[in-house]
Amino acid sequence: MSTEPVGIAAIGTGNWASVLVGALVKSTKLTLRTCFSRNAEKRRSFAEKFGCENGESYEAVLARGDVEAVVITTPDDTHADMARQAAQAGKHVITEKPMAISVAACREMIDGCAKAGVKLAVAHGHRHSRSLREMKRMLEAGELGQ
Repeated sequence: MSTEPVGIAAIGTGNWASVLVGALVKSTKLTLRTCFSRNAEKRRSFAEKFGCENGESYEAVLARGDVEAVVITTPDDTHADMARQAAQAGKHVITEKPMAISVAACREMIDGCAKAGVKLAVAHGHRHSRSLREMKRMLEAGELGQ
């Protein structure tokens, strides 16, 4: 089992991308390799803020060997197609909620990722949840593990 962090790419560089990616990269298990947005200025700013490379295209990001997963925070109606492309490229997919704009599109994402043998996750923010605050307290107190 590899101890190297999983290389991720941020797809979309708006406010929610900063929140989600900012939380993910706090883990020693993940590392942000690159980002992509159609807006070159937002992409450059995001890359500078997070210390990652500035991807020139989605296709170029998907072709990278050091990117194992993509974090999709683009407009909701783009999630299914971007997830399909990522799965076909062998990349795991994390998407913001909503997962997609229809049940059919969600099923397409689930089936496509399963067929490609990659993981699909939908990120939900629960940092204010009482149960998660208690879990954090227990972790910090050494009562729950490492």
